[in-house]
Amino acid sequence: MPIRAGLSFSEYLKIDAINHSTLKLFAKSAAHAQQEILHPSAPTPAQDLGQAIHTAILEPARFRKEYVLAPKVDRRTKEGKAAWAAFEDAHPNATVLKEEDHSTCKGISESAWSHGIISQLLSGTGGNELVLLWDDEETAAPCKARLDRITVYNGFTCILDFKSTVEASIWAFARACAKYGYHSQGAFYLDGCKALEAAPVERRFLNVAFEKEPPYACAVYELTSASIEQGRMDYRKWMGQLLEARKTDLWPGYPTEIQQLELPKWAFTSEEWV
Repeated sequence: MPIRAGLSFSEYLKIDAINHSTLKLFAKSAAHAQQEILHPSAPTPAQDLGQAIHTAILEPARFRKEYVLAPKVDRRTKEGKAAWAAFEDAHPNATVLKEEDHSTCKGISESAWSHGIISQLLSGTGGNELVLLWDDEETAAPCKARLDRITVYNGFTCILDFKSTVEASIWAFARACAKYGYHSQGAFYLDGCKALEAAPVERRFLNVAFEKEPPYACAVYELTSASIEQGRMDYRKWMGQLLEARKTDLWPGYPTEIQQLELPKWAFTSEEWV
């Protein structure tokens, strides 16, 4: 099936297809991409917290069921050990969160749901954590994506992607988009949806940015068409590099020749200040 719902993230990772996370590693080098392909990194605590935050935002009821606050007990004592054992028995399949992490998830979710537009995007018709499977239009390579949410807003089909950030202001988030490749991710997702459509549909790609510290301020951003087109150029270049590396079994790192390097402009001291 080209669109799948209900797949866990671990099940998604097992699908043999190209995803954006692999492609963007080519921004460093093919060698970095190969390292991740052959030896996938284990989820970091930050990534685990990110998944908890996504659940808290997208499905608050499921969050309350699957994530629980760790009780304050001293497990070095007999009483503490007994209390902890009873807690684990009462929540056999739940993920235990520290008080700080639980508070962060709760605060971000409340901030998102109190935001006028975000609350509409979350409560409207749509689906969460949908997996798309398609063949790339130009290369026929199998591709995959896991979308946070697809919904309808003001008559448009919208792809939502949730991003945690230190600062969600428009200027700071623009820098984050360029640094982390959110524009190429948007182009990849939009092209994946287009490949599966039976008839032309006008879609919008929206980033929902939320800060990780109180007051957990959040905002919604739509990349310009020029930004999406730049992202499309980026991921298509990386796609070509990936397929070439697979074909030749050559995964080069950084250039081997001596390169001329100049400091960034801000590192130079103007003569007038010397």
